[in-house]
Amino acid sequence: NYFTQASDLGDQLQLRFLRNDDGNAVRIFNFDYVTINDGLLNMQDAPPAPSCFDNTGDEEGWAQIGDVTINEVTDDGDNGDGENDGALAVVSLSSGADEEQGAFYSFNCSMSTDEILQVESVLYNIRNSFVATDMQLYNSTDDLVVASTGRTVVPAQGTTPMSLSYVSQASDDGDELQLRFLRADDGNPVRSFSIDYATINGATLNMQVLTPPLNPECANGIDVEPDIPLSPVTAQEAAEAEKVYNTLSDTYLGIEIPDNFQDEMNQALSNYDNLNISIDGNEVNGEETTFSAAGSIVSAFAKHLKLIDSNDTAVAEKASNVVALVSQQFCRGTILLDGNAYAFEDFSRPTLYLKDYLSDSVKDQYGYVLDAQTRNFTGFWGDFQEGEEYNTDWMFNMGEQMVLYGTFRYPDNDEEKVRYMKAGQRYLERFLAFSDGTGDGLKPDGTGYHHWTAYDGYMYTFTTVINIVEAFSDTEFQIDTEAYYLLRNAIYAQKMFSNDAQIKALSLSGRNPQIRKVTTGKTELSKLAISGGKILGLATADPLLAGYYNRVWGNNPEFNTTTATPFEEGYIQFNHGHFGVYRKDNWVATMKGFSDNMWGSELYPAENRYGRYQSYGALEILYPGGIDQDENGFDAETWDWNYNPGATTIVLPWDELQGERSRIDEMQQKRFAGSLAFKNIGENKDVLKTNYGTYGLFAMDFQELENQGFGTVYGPNTHNATFTFKKSYFAFDDFIVSLGSGISNNDADNPTATTLYQRTADAQSGVTVNSSFYGMGENSFTGDRNNWLIDDYNTGFFVAKGSGDLKIRKGDQQTPNENEIDPTAYLDNEIGSYTRGYIDHGNEPSDAGYEYVVKPNATPSDMQAFGTEKPYIVLEKSSERHVVKHNEDGIWGFAFFGPSTDLDYEGGVLKGNGASCLVMYQEVDDKHILLSMTHPDLGFESRSNQPAVTKNIQLTLRNNWSLSRPNSQVSKVSETDSTSTFQFTVENALAVEVDLVKSKKVKKVHITPASKRLIEVGETYTFTGSATPTNATDVSLIWSSDDEAVVTVNQEGTVTGESKGNVTITCTDEGTGKFDTVHVVVVDYLAEGDTSDTSNESGLIIYPNPTPSSLTVQMKKHINSYTIYDYTGRARLSKSNLKTKEIVIQVDILEHGIYILQVTDKKGETRSEQFIKE
Repeated sequence: NYFTQASDLGDQLQLRFLRNDDGNAVRIFNFDYVTINDGLLNMQDAPPAPSCFDNTGDEEGWAQIGDVTINEVTDDGDNGDGENDGALAVVSLSSGADEEQGAFYSFNCSMSTDEILQVESVLYNIRNSFVATDMQLYNSTDDLVVASTGRTVVPAQGTTPMSLSYVSQASDDGDELQLRFLRADDGNPVRSFSIDYATINGATLNMQVLTPPLNPECANGIDVEPDIPLSPVTAQEAAEAEKVYNTLSDTYLGIEIPDNFQDEMNQALSNYDNLNISIDGNEVNGEETTFSAAGSIVSAFAKHLKLIDSNDTAVAEKASNVVALVSQQFCRGTILLDGNAYAFEDFSRPTLYLKDYLSDSVKDQYGYVLDAQTRNFTGFWGDFQEGEEYNTDWMFNMGEQMVLYGTFRYPDNDEEKVRYMKAGQRYLERFLAFSDGTGDGLKPDGTGYHHWTAYDGYMYTFTTVINIVEAFSDTEFQIDTEAYYLLRNAIYAQKMFSNDAQIKALSLSGRNPQIRKVTTGKTELSKLAISGGKILGLATADPLLAGYYNRVWGNNPEFNTTTATPFEEGYIQFNHGHFGVYRKDNWVATMKGFSDNMWGSELYPAENRYGRYQSYGALEILYPGGIDQDENGFDAETWDWNYNPGATTIVLPWDELQGERSRIDEMQQKRFAGSLAFKNIGENKDVLKTNYGTYGLFAMDFQELENQGFGTVYGPNTHNATFTFKKSYFAFDDFIVSLGSGISNNDADNPTATTLYQRTADAQSGVTVNSSFYGMGENSFTGDRNNWLIDDYNTGFFVAKGSGDLKIRKGDQQTPNENEIDPTAYLDNEIGSYTRGYIDHGNEPSDAGYEYVVKPNATPSDMQAFGTEKPYIVLEKSSERHVVKHNEDGIWGFAFFGPSTDLDYEGGVLKGNGASCLVMYQEVDDKHILLSMTHPDLGFESRSNQPAVTKNIQLTLRNNWSLSRPNSQVSKVSETDSTSTFQFTVENALAVEVDLVKSKKVKKVHITPASKRLIEVGETYTFTGSATPTNATDVSLIWSSDDEAVVTVNQEGTVTGESKGNVTITCTDEGTGKFDTVHVVVVDYLAEGDTSDTSNESGLIIYPNPTPSSLTVQMKKHINSYTIYDYTGRARLSKSNLKTKEIVIQVDILEHGIYILQVTDKKGETRSEQFIKE
């Protein structure tokens, strides 16, 4: 009951039911009816009060939260609001781990109590990494989040609808409201999201972006703390800094006007006008542009000012305006941070060569952008940790800019210019060092890493490096020889895994199968050869690189040498890339695998969509020339992606072969994949010293990994964990033995095949099989017999009986392009003519295997000879190991997939191995073998910077063997009467190669002189230790004293008298325990004429006794003369006037028998000793 009061007059009344407990959500209440003054209230919801939010949408638009940029998008999909109707991309410019990042929209109307607010939105993600967001309603007046969706994931290449409801409270009344989207993940700037649309109470918010204010820090330039102090410079150093700048300017801008330059300049002037640039004080305004678009303008203007008219003030002003416009748009956030700087390079590099045309304020604005892009000159200034990775993209796109920034910004300050040059020299030398794990940079085998594996496709970074090395040469800033050798190794490695046309194997092409050339060529090699000659202090270019260049491209007169190196032959192991290369007779064979920590192929949303099989144990033969018909016969437009040469694959329909997700780094479940080089030749060549040999082998253990990748899902998982195999390649002489075992899977619908070859064909193409020619069509040959064939590129294949049916085909094929997402869209693609040959393992193979030989440049008689008498023997092809012996050369090869004991191959030396490894050895003769081994597993984890794991592996050999010379990575750990066990320490999966000789045990140890020795306290004397037979192996002599208080002895046999007394000195062979002894007598210092007795009664010492040839005589007093008498009393030898305490008497002229030596001192006193002449 309530009685109204005077104060209520005219007021409105509400009836309210409020909770009055703990507020727990499990509690509820209902009311059945309500009356007032006996009138029954209706039980319907009251209509919501009108809200200004119902008609919103005309606000100013969206603004940034934190270090982000918001960009309008016009190519958005249809997510319920129509296609290409506009969206906003919210991109982080830096890591948001410690700050809020996102976008907000402020509403014009304020909140009222009990307003119902319903927000709907759709976010999408075009990146290859997921992003997580939180959509919030935010009371900006009270700084309070009033409603939130919580962390919501937008998947890679995916779309996520979001919704939020809120009823405003009394505390919100009159407060301002914002809709916010915040990052809710690790803040990594590789992640971003886009807002397709947003509505509140059905009203669509506008998608305009508020123009951000100009960041005042933009005018401050770079913000670095150089750790190299300024110091006085010489005139030569200043001149050399200018030389470096001008050399790089010539490299980038050129020294002659290009033929089409006027068209380029006209286009640049037109594009400049379209920017509608205006100047307002310090601010430069104009149409929004990009690094790349503006870069093309700046590049043309810089060339014009350098090559045509250096005094053209109009063009100089335009160039300055563009640089300022771009820099300020970056500072406003309308130009994004360019992650790996490919677009930024287009703008920043030509700007660098406008130093004489830009004001300090414009240079500082540019410097601010450069500082942001290089992440505060990362790696250039400051500390450096051994093994630290350096982003190869940044080196390629921004290395030059950092080196030259001092000259650009401080053209009149020689100390600053030189300081940046010195830092640039250090930066290059840091980059030209080994990086750890799968981080970017150089590796010990000569490969270069990007995207967490060896990736030649990104090693165009060497172009920038070589350009700077060239500019630094012949200056104070020239890199040191160690850095040069590592760079040379990397460039030489590129030349070794490509042919002379610079073509590399398909398996090394990453996600770009259409790009088959290595990333450095004629120009880079010429520059490096000349610079290398200077760095090495030679009168010529570096002979190693110059010799290669002269053969491939002809003599370069700048080299000062015309020597052309013959085609480089041998086997190079690249275990940092899971591959090996065998070069012979102008052909190059590449053997490639992958593992659980380094991918074998890279699939992107629109690149290499069908390329999963690139590294499934591939073996590709490259002949001289390119990839065209009659050279190497490859066309990415018509290639059948199921049949890569050498690979063992399940032949899948296109909709199953394509990547199931938009991003896949093709991994497998096993770690063992790589190669071994044998009979080292790199040491003599002074390049690739520990991974370049004469012969070699490759092996791979494989089990397919299911459910790979991330991003947009294009189909169900088609990877098959039951798919396994083990395979190996043994490169001997001019052929390669290929073995496969354990080929299994449960795919009943699709066949499994090991491809021999696939090459483009013409009308005359065909193959010869077992002496018969086959052209168009398909043919099959039973695996119950040996088969041989020669394909239309003269590659011979001998397929041994029991390997499976041999199938060949010549015909047209039409396939999806590598960039086609729709696997059914290929019917309009080009049609290509091909020949193809493969071994058919059938559907659902179980423990299948094969043995075949590849012989490039083969003739029918060559292949027939394999069927008559194979030059090799397969000793084992099992799940545990593959073992092959080359008969003529006596070379054995072992691919051990696990440990082994009690191996027993006829004539074989190897008895066991303690872990999986690769081994090759050659029987040089019956007493000498050369052995090489490695473990190809580097111990890496995927996407990790952990250093390579050192492996200690034991090999047991039959018979007793010893190292012919010491090796720090090899030691003998045990020996029996019939075996020797050695431990090999494998570092960086490189080869460990040793010479072993059959052991000869020590029979006897000898000390010379053999008789006892008299020394004074403090005196030293050196004995000599030896062993017989003189060719005994593993001799290790250890010296010891039985009383070190009297005499000490070091391990060189030198004794020192410590105190008076008698001791026994022993020399022992550590391995056999054989020993010899000698007595040493220590006496006090003796005064002249002292007749104190010594260890014998006469005070006279003679040795050795018996003696075959000479007799050493010692006496503490001076010896004046001696006479030797035989037992008849006849004097046989004598000498006088000696005046010495020690003499050596040659007695070899005496007959065998007993003699008396009589010695007289200077006082005329005599002493005698008896000795035996042997």
